[in-house]
Amino acid sequence: MPGDGSFENWKLRREYEANPSAPPKEPEKWLDYHVGVDIGQKHDYTALAVTECRPNYAGDKFYFVRYLHRFRLGLPFGTTVQKLVSLDRQLRASGGSRSVSITWACDATGIGSPVVEMIQKALDFYKENIKRNLEKRARKEDEE
Repeated sequence: MPGDGSFENWKLRREYEANPSAPPKEPEKWLDYHVGVDIGQKHDYTALAVTECRPNYAGDKFYFVRYLHRFRLGLPFGTTVQKLVSLDRQLRASGGSRSVSITWACDATGIGSPVVEMIQKALDFYKENIKRNLEKRARKEDEE
């Protein structure tokens, strides 16, 4: 079922039946992805989720899970970073003539900032573009 368009076609039919006077939907001019990464420690898995955000006629946003992945235990952080860079390139190429927006979120509370900094450097992002929960953890520790 994934990728065959059946869900998207059903959704479009449903929207048309709910609002037949609405103009026909044009193809999206951009793709909006959200990528979440949870960096695992030595005995924890690193997990990855990719969602695509699409608005409907009313402007409501729907999130579709496009990809889930659990990296094998013991995978070196450098290899994980290379795989994330490859994923970023694939997502950007998936847009074809459409613009692609990718929001990255990385939870690295268990291992600290070195791996997040490796990811930032590899993806050529500014520090603000990868959201970290380290600040939350620091605030929580200060409160305790």
